[in-house]
Amino acid sequence: MISTWKAGLNGLFYALLLSPSSAFYIPGWSIKSYKDGELIPLMVNKAYSDNTQLQYAFYDLPFTCSPTGNHKAGGGLLSGQSVPLNLGEVLRGDRIITSDMELAMAKDTPCTLLCNKEISRRDLRWSKELIRDGYVAEWIVDNLPGATSFVTADKSRKYYASGFKLGYTEASKRTGKLRYYLNNHHTIVIRYRKASGRAGDRGEKVIVGFEVYPKSVGNGNKKDSVGCPADIQNVDQPFELYIAPNRTSDASPKYDGLSYHPDEPEDDENSPGSLNIPYTYSVYFREDDSIEWAHRWDLYFVNQEEGSRIHWMAIINSLIICGLLTGIVMIILARTIHTDINKSISVEEGKFKTKRAAKSKGEQAPGLLSQGTDADNNDDEELSDEGEALEEATGWKLLHGDVFRKPRAGVLLAPLVGSGMQLFFMAMGLVSLGALGVLNPSFRGGFISVGVGLFIFAGLFSGYFSARVFKSFDGTDFRANALVTALLFPGLSFGLVFILNLFVWAQASSTAIPFGTLVAILLLWLCIQVPLVYAGSHYGFHKAGAWEHPTRTTTIPRQVPRQAWYSKSIQAVLLAGLIPFAVIFIELLFVFQSIWQDKSGYYYVFGFLAVVSAILVVTIAEVTIVSIYAQLCAENYHWWWQSFFVGGGSAFWVFLYSLWYYFFKLHITGFVSSMLFFAYSFMACCVIYSGVTEKIGYSVDSLKVDGYHLSRKFQIHQARFSSSQREVLQRLRAETEMAQPMDTQQFREAAKAAIDEIANYYDNVSDHRVVSAVEPGYLRPLLPASAPLDPEPWESIQSDIQSKILPGITHWQSPGFMAFFPCSSSYPAAIAEMYSNAFNGAHFNWICSPAVTELETVVMDWLAQALGLPECFLSGGPTHGGGVLHGSASEAILTVMVAARDKYLNEATAHLPEGEEKEEETWRLRSKLVALGSSGAHSSTKKAAQVLGVRFATVPVLEETGFSMTGEALTKTLEELKAKGLEPFYLTATLGSTDVCAVDDFQGITRTLAPRVGKPGEIWVHVDAAYAGAALLLDENKPLAKSLAEFHSFNFNPHKWMLTTFDCSAVWVRQRGHLINALSIKPPYLRNQYSDNELVTDYRDWQIPLGRRFRSLKLWFVLRSYGIRGLQAHIQKGVTLGESLQAKLETRPDLFTIFTKARFGLVVFRAKAEGEEKINSRTEKLYEAINASGQFYLTSTVVNGHFAIRVCTGVAAVQEEHVQKLFDLLVETIEAQLKQE
Repeated sequence: MISTWKAGLNGLFYALLLSPSSAFYIPGWSIKSYKDGELIPLMVNKAYSDNTQLQYAFYDLPFTCSPTGNHKAGGGLLSGQSVPLNLGEVLRGDRIITSDMELAMAKDTPCTLLCNKEISRRDLRWSKELIRDGYVAEWIVDNLPGATSFVTADKSRKYYASGFKLGYTEASKRTGKLRYYLNNHHTIVIRYRKASGRAGDRGEKVIVGFEVYPKSVGNGNKKDSVGCPADIQNVDQPFELYIAPNRTSDASPKYDGLSYHPDEPEDDENSPGSLNIPYTYSVYFREDDSIEWAHRWDLYFVNQEEGSRIHWMAIINSLIICGLLTGIVMIILARTIHTDINKSISVEEGKFKTKRAAKSKGEQAPGLLSQGTDADNNDDEELSDEGEALEEATGWKLLHGDVFRKPRAGVLLAPLVGSGMQLFFMAMGLVSLGALGVLNPSFRGGFISVGVGLFIFAGLFSGYFSARVFKSFDGTDFRANALVTALLFPGLSFGLVFILNLFVWAQASSTAIPFGTLVAILLLWLCIQVPLVYAGSHYGFHKAGAWEHPTRTTTIPRQVPRQAWYSKSIQAVLLAGLIPFAVIFIELLFVFQSIWQDKSGYYYVFGFLAVVSAILVVTIAEVTIVSIYAQLCAENYHWWWQSFFVGGGSAFWVFLYSLWYYFFKLHITGFVSSMLFFAYSFMACCVIYSGVTEKIGYSVDSLKVDGYHLSRKFQIHQARFSSSQREVLQRLRAETEMAQPMDTQQFREAAKAAIDEIANYYDNVSDHRVVSAVEPGYLRPLLPASAPLDPEPWESIQSDIQSKILPGITHWQSPGFMAFFPCSSSYPAAIAEMYSNAFNGAHFNWICSPAVTELETVVMDWLAQALGLPECFLSGGPTHGGGVLHGSASEAILTVMVAARDKYLNEATAHLPEGEEKEEETWRLRSKLVALGSSGAHSSTKKAAQVLGVRFATVPVLEETGFSMTGEALTKTLEELKAKGLEPFYLTATLGSTDVCAVDDFQGITRTLAPRVGKPGEIWVHVDAAYAGAALLLDENKPLAKSLAEFHSFNFNPHKWMLTTFDCSAVWVRQRGHLINALSIKPPYLRNQYSDNELVTDYRDWQIPLGRRFRSLKLWFVLRSYGIRGLQAHIQKGVTLGESLQAKLETRPDLFTIFTKARFGLVVFRAKAEGEEKINSRTEKLYEAINASGQFYLTSTVVNGHFAIRVCTGVAAVQEEHVQKLFDLLVETIEAQLKQE
């Protein structure tokens, strides 16, 4: 069976009752009549308190009589049998069970002994807590709750309060300590009247009232033979909840006659001792013709009618506020629409007036002149028209190209709007049904049951509106949007309720929802509501489509001016929320009282609530209109989220109001009860209520901005231009359109055709000859002598790709391309290049495109971490390092060499004062600077030295050291240079040399340079890993990365082996300050507040060029599309294929010799022959023959006079079959050569 918490119901009531309705009561649909003597079942339900949110099933109380289970009660039900409950009853904590008490129509029972209940000390303690917290029990007869009877203050009317007290407390006259008394006798009064119609003719009666009068009867009173009190009217001694302690000591005589009395010592809960409680009841039937059966519930509402005067005050207060807002909105509409429409009509009729400027200081400006009055003044009048038009094009009129720009996080706004519509529909349905009397108190649990049903059904509307909003924001995956819409609000609510339910479960309260009910709710959600949301989304997305806007959005967004403090998002939302809150705060007091403070009563003044709620809806709409109008006038077009939050701004104040109510009005005890109050108050205010009101605000503003108000405004503005100006503009527009080679639709078609052609190229790249076979100068004869004067159709341009360009392409992505190092590409990188071209810009500093700068910083840190680089190279590292993307490794080497040069010169001349002497010394040292690199290093180091005008020296590498630069060789070279009076300032070390992929001796280099580290004259060490750096992604190579900690910079090219299109070269420096000091120049036109305050990174200071491409986008796409594991698999494949080729070559030692073993996917080998000259000759012939075949493209190298062939297996398309094919071709070719020899 299912079960609940009243706090959950309270949280639902909290928001849903604040909706427009008018209420009257329609009685239940079936009337039960009873014959004389017919048994009437009495049901027991639960116990609840105004001081706590925890309810308990009546039979779970420690002192109640347990049902016998075999006693036949009225209606054929067994005592102790649970009555089937609807979902709402379970969720509100009802536990209705048939009792053992016997009631027979019109048959009085003076007294009946129900049972003798024995309780332990532990039960006694809980019983006292229940009585201290003021718990009230609820019994039910004929669907009427047992009531405590009261009279109004003027004693003119009688009214009921549902339930009756379990007991009471009273201070001891002797000690002043509280004593607890249990009501163990209940006098039941059933009021009835003759049934109407035929049932009445048969003598049947209907019940119109059920009253319970509890009394505490102690064991010391006289009793009859069956155990009932002899005189129930005159009870001498109440029944006290007290078990004498087992201890015999008594301190009271010691303090006899004094006002101080210590607490009586208490025994442990598990110690012996019990208390026997006799339970008795009396039943009396009283005929009462003054109450109609249809109005028998009216007595439960009498007390609420006393507050009618306050309700009317609340309505008057709300009307005043709403009236003032309506006036403001009318003024706005009058000023922004009516005036401009009149001016537009004047323009169209040729009657628009302009002011002429005075021609001289002494000439007065004439009055308003009709357009066209004087031909001589036409030009002046046109200029005046234009000036006024431009003058009035201020504020929100300037936003026609931005006002419908899709908002940030629009994918989240769409589900929130859909959920708000779902809640709004549920609220409207509930209050409407309540107004019609369908959800009356006799329909116990109906409010929640119907609310859940309406919410689930409203999933259709939720999905529909969410999908249309989502499509309006250019969303494409409507299924994902539907899933978020279906899961967002219900998921958060279910999660919160589930967590709270765990706490309530621990209290053994009937407020806890049983597990079976949670499963049932979950099934309703996932099996019914989610499909309905999907169905609504499908229809809204595919059938209804996106809402069309009257103006087109420009490509480049306007810059939003600095906003006043009160117009910023949070301030505006809070200020706007105060007005709707002022409309409802008086009525909220009654709602709070009914939900939290007077649980025995019923909130049933729906007429007042309906009026206030209707005014609330209007007020929210008007507040949102005014707020967003002010925002647009401030040229702030980010109105989508603002309208959403302004609508729900009052939720914040309602929540604060509930906190005030908790601290100053309620007396809730216990941690769990307080937690339930705050959690459900937050859920009701900030989720349910705000969801409804935010939907109102968003809908109103969407209609306002999207409708006639905005589109007509710009039509009027455009009409202000004179006819001659319009003609000029139309002519220029026509000429521009003629010269425009491609519109948006044509671009879509051309781009799709190009993408299909590119995809086909990649699929069939192996069908092409790897190296182009064209002759030099092939292209010029195929092209015109000059550029075309008029536009050419795109089809002819695209066809030239196949006929003229493709024949001259060397196919770097072919599996037969094993030359140089790979220049790998991938589809994610190609797509990123398209986006980068779309965002085309110079991007030289942060303000130009913040995302370009910030994404580069993030991605470079990602990549550094993936490679295992030391922390000093991270942007947030201890040495203030960081990474930057350059175009190539050559550019990277040149850039860091500039920084190394300036660092060396600044340190060497730091002791000299500024002036001529320091300048002379600087120039002297510049003439002696030497940059170093090994003989196996790439030529880019030598080229950089030439560009900078410094000397270059090589460190020799030997075959016996694997062609790696060693510390010993470096030491010897440094000593030689110093002996010549030269100043070594820079060194390129290599991780994967171009010739043979050698790795320099990093540890030996570190030891050699260690004495000079951190001192003037320190040599800057740059590690060039242009190709092989990608191999650091593999765990086996991570030790190489750790040895870089002492070096100054590191570089590798993701465009080589890491599937990122050219150009993308990643550079990291240990201290960014050296780069910035050497390369930073800030002319006035590049200055901005963010850069001047050093709040952002400006990568223009990390490179030689000023402009920058959006390179980080393709690196970001690749990292996310492949993931680190995917990239590791790609790199490992290249390494494995290189090792596979080496193994194949080693099977033919008669034909080949391995020059350097396979490393990082590069194999270097030679042909087998006698004598060095013969080896070089045979190897060169083999190399030329393979390339001439066109099946493969290889490159060669000459190391220390040795000619060798390089094979690199890092291209993404290369597979094992291609390696086997190359090996077979090598064997076939060299064997043919040997035969010829």
